Amino acid sequence: MAINPINAVSPRSAAHIQNTPNPKTNKVENSNNEKSSFNQILQNSISNIDNDIKTTQESIENIISGKSDDFHDYIVKSEKTAVNLQMTLQVRNKIVDAYNEIMRMQV
Repeated sequence: MAINPINAVSPRSAAHIQNTPNPKTNKVENSNNEKSSFNQILQNSISNIDNDIKTTQESIENIISGKSDDFHDYIVKSEKTAVNLQMTLQVRNKIVDAYNEIMRMQV
């Protein structure tokens, strides 16, 4: 059993890899040309958490109505949502603390 060596990545093929479409969005993401602002990152995070909450609610509604019996999936989704929500709250708290610290600075 022979092991084939890994070929080196040329700059041309690396550029092709960076400009491949994202399978989730079907859009080309180029991280070199576009930089996300802090506001966009926060908005994306909040919308992701909102989507997580909605899917968790749909999951429990399906279990209650009898459409699904996958209770394990509900537990996983609810824990994921809880962790994401706690992280978002901690980020918000840090932002508020930083803002308050800046406001306390003497000019």
